[in-house]
Amino acid sequence: MSKKRESTRPRESELTWEFHKFKIRFFVRMLITAFLALIGGWLCLYFVIDGILQQPFSDFFYWLAYRVFGASERNALDFYYLYIQGGKRVWVTCGVVVLMLGVVYFSLNRITNYFGQTINGVHSLTSEDEVEIRFPEELEFMERELEKVKDELKRKEYIAIQSEQRKNELVMYLAHDLKTPLTSIIGYLTLLKDCPEIKAETRCRYTGIALEKAERLEHLINEFFDITRFSLNSAPVNKEPFDLGCMLRQMADEFYPLISSQSKTIQVEAPDITIEGDSDRLARVFNNLIKNAVRYSDPQTEIKVVAETVDDRVKISVSNDGVTIPPHQLDQIFEKFYRLDEARSTAEGAGLGLAIAKEIVESHGGSIHATSRRGHTVFTVLLPKD
Repeated sequence: MSKKRESTRPRESELTWEFHKFKIRFFVRMLITAFLALIGGWLCLYFVIDGILQQPFSDFFYWLAYRVFGASERNALDFYYLYIQGGKRVWVTCGVVVLMLGVVYFSLNRITNYFGQTINGVHSLTSEDEVEIRFPEELEFMERELEKVKDELKRKEYIAIQSEQRKNELVMYLAHDLKTPLTSIIGYLTLLKDCPEIKAETRCRYTGIALEKAERLEHLINEFFDITRFSLNSAPVNKEPFDLGCMLRQMADEFYPLISSQSKTIQVEAPDITIEGDSDRLARVFNNLIKNAVRYSDPQTEIKVVAETVDDRVKISVSNDGVTIPPHQLDQIFEKFYRLDEARSTAEGAGLGLAIAKEIVESHGGSIHATSRRGHTVFTVLLPKD
């Protein structure tokens, strides 16, 4: 979580700086506009009004007051020189005030336009139509940020659709995988019930098969609950120091009966490396990786398990020689609700083992990935030592 916060800080500081520059540019622009409007408006109005208040205008005003409104000649001239000619500065000041109000209105109009463009940009994020986000040059940084948000929303929407599709596929796979052992259990138990005269040896064999299928059913259900629990991060991680090298060597020894029957071997290169982690969960990860390596390796080949320290992390790799995993599936095999089609007919699980392994490794602050070239497949786990 702290790394994620640290990664967002440069972006937040960059946005803050962009907003700061925008405010400075906007303030300077308003200041220059107001100054030019004040000086230019004052000069223009002064000379315009000074030009207006010459002989033609005075004659017109005198005619209007004397002929139309019936004022005396003396009163008309006094009113003109006192309030019109003498109040020239007042008229200029009023004109400048009106001009400044126009400048303020223009500036506020630009601000409201910015708000309108921002609202349109936000609406385009949720629009189903491909609406291009456009901002003026001074808000180009906002355009870039909204484009990033739009791309991120599209990416998450795509992931959600894919996740929903894989979840539906998982339900279908689970229905099939649960039905198969359940059908066998019902069949054998029905046979034992309907045929009480079956020999004890046959009865014992049928009971053993039914028990085996029931255990298989329990394993599938537990696997499904595990991926759900790890996905919700509801299971706490209990970290304690333990010897990783010793764990890997003991785990490899447990597979000896299985690999010897298939003429396969396991080579472990793991010195004594002490790390902090949940040993039970990590044992499940490496057990799953070694089990897959044994299951999908060719006969008479070697499975190799290597652990080494790289800086402040530990690198564990499990490799085998067998069928090449297609490149487009290397990243997907760790995703929730994903299952290799080729593995369905031979795998014993519900296809959730690697997804569970990924959740466990990432809960320890590590990472897991796979490579597969020319039949040589390597699963690599990186874990922090502390």
